[in-house]
Amino acid sequence: MNRSWWIVLAIGGILCMLSVKGFILGIGCFAMIALNAMWLVVYTPKRNKPIFENVAKPTIYISIIGTFSIITFMGIVFLVTMNQGFNSIGEQLYGNIFHSFDLILLVLGILFYIVGTCLVFKIQYLQLKK
Repeated sequence: MNRSWWIVLAIGGILCMLSVKGFILGIGCFAMIALNAMWLVVYTPKRNKPIFENVAKPTIYISIIGTFSIITFMGIVFLVTMNQGFNSIGEQLYGNIFHSFDLILLVLGILFYIVGTCLVFKIQYLQLKK
């Protein structure tokens, strides 16, 4: 589990990027990788003062949940508003086979994004319990 979170998020990001409709969620996958890497480097529980510990826990939780929520909301809104534009871009990029694999890649990318974010949350939860 220690190293699987970034692999799951990277696969989710690539799948979402290949699916023209999910490129914002792909950016969200890579943003979640950067966010968790930053928290793993910055947060050192053994050297922190108690006041920082009291502030760090809600900040880490809010940043992970907030990033996930905002990126998911942006992806849904962008998908609803730009549906026709995505179809024409996808047909130009991939040809007639676009409609057969676009939805599959989008659903798999979303699932990897959700699982990867849950792993990130679990890693940070375990690190905060130390």
